[in-house]
Amino acid sequence: MKIVLDRVKKVSDWAKNNPNEVAKFLSPALGIDAPVLEIAEKRPEYDVLPLTDEVITKQQEIADTFYKIKLIPKEIKVKEIVWQGKVNN
Repeated sequence: MKIVLDRVKKVSDWAKNNPNEVAKFLSPALGIDAPVLEIAEKRPEYDVLPLTDEVITKQQEIADTFYKIKLIPKEIKVKEIVWQGKVNN
């Protein structure tokens, strides 16, 4: 797990320092002009952090909105799909 998290941190650090490259990469896939994406990419904070109850609640609000506007086909219960750090045998 440490290897995966270290890799995610490395990519996050790169993305934070290269918003124009991120925008160029995402532009064709999203169909949004790179200059618009570059502005958006300069706003977020990239980091690897634990999913707190507050984060899960915010993600649930987003999922509910996406379902309501029919961006996703079924309801999602975020708390049910968040990894809790336990391995089932």
